[in-house]
Amino acid sequence: MRGHLSWMGCAAAALVLVTACAAPNGQSPRAAGSAPGLAASKARNGSASPAGGASRGGAVGAAAVRQLRLRGQIGVRLAGETLAVTHDGGRTWAPVSLPAGLAPANIAAVDSAPDGAPLLAAVDPTGSVHVYRYAAEWSAVRLDPRWPAGTSTADGTEQVAFHPAAGGIVAVVVSLAGGGFSAEHALFVSTDNGGHFGPPATPNGPDVNVRWSGLLMVTPRIGVLVAGPTQELLLRTTDGGASWQRLSVPGVGGPGTFALGAPVLSGSRIDIPVTVQAAADGSREKFFLLASDDQGATFTVRGVALDIPADFAPTGAVTGNTGSTWWVVAPSIGTVYETTDDGASWRTVHETGLALNTVAVTLTGPAAATAVIAVNSCANDKSECTMTVTVEQTTDGGATWSPA
Repeated sequence: MRGHLSWMGCAAAALVLVTACAAPNGQSPRAAGSAPGLAASKARNGSASPAGGASRGGAVGAAAVRQLRLRGQIGVRLAGETLAVTHDGGRTWAPVSLPAGLAPANIAAVDSAPDGAPLLAAVDPTGSVHVYRYAAEWSAVRLDPRWPAGTSTADGTEQVAFHPAAGGIVAVVVSLAGGGFSAEHALFVSTDNGGHFGPPATPNGPDVNVRWSGLLMVTPRIGVLVAGPTQELLLRTTDGGASWQRLSVPGVGGPGTFALGAPVLSGSRIDIPVTVQAAADGSREKFFLLASDDQGATFTVRGVALDIPADFAPTGAVTGNTGSTWWVVAPSIGTVYETTDDGASWRTVHETGLALNTVAVTLTGPAAATAVIAVNSCANDKSECTMTVTVEQTTDGGATWSPA
């Protein structure tokens, strides 16, 4: 998909990375990630209490999709005036009533908590962010960013992104975009699936006052962040986001020759997908994984590099990865790459029928997956844009795809 679902979540999705078959309490994928190109998934069980009956997947109809997030089997979608949840990777959707008084146009972000509960965020005219959580009924908490002295919300537009993690952690990033790739950020962390949040951290400095593409809070105080105009900065915090230290990135060249994907948690290990320019003329690239076994203090190259065509988009920033199975999908050239040993070896699968503009692929079994296809169309250049979402599935390891 070429377009934006949110400022933190631009999903060009020419490259889609998928991880692991469905597993209890695992985590899951983002349909619209936090930067161009890559989507990663992590399966997770969870439940909400949606009202009404389910509808089939496939095209979601004439209503424009305002927000969409998938995390394994669990997902939340805002289409037109209707909020809906899925528990089968997007094949069927069940409507959920919106919180009283909340207009769909005011919803800035949707997602799912680690326990599966739907989450919504809305920004009010004063700049406060209201986070709504659904568990039989809606509850809400207000978050008030503390911007540095002299910062005015009139200088930019506040955007909101959820970053759920294991152990009930939900990080909420409120970003105030400036000129170019500059931005201010306020980070709130919850340890009870979004029910309550601690005070905000508002870091400052050249490495953090830029676009954030991927965030993983391993604990309420320890986290790893991918940032920068080309997703080249790898940062770590040990104080809940108040300060960040730059980490070295092994296996890469200078700035502009590589892009980092979102940090994702696999058990106690942190993995980061990387795309590196492999030829001076830009004709080839390499894809590999970085891994950390010390909560992000250090990273090493894991497995072997996968040679990929240069028409892959830069690695994007989305969450996922449970287990040792990863898929790298290139819809533009009709190829699926798979590893079942965390990148130690790769095999190539030639796909048939998977449409362009795939924004998420969720592995639902050893050889089964669901793909979400999102296509933007704009009536007037970059304005009056709508999105059409369809769902496709495979049961033969990605060799063939058909409408779900």
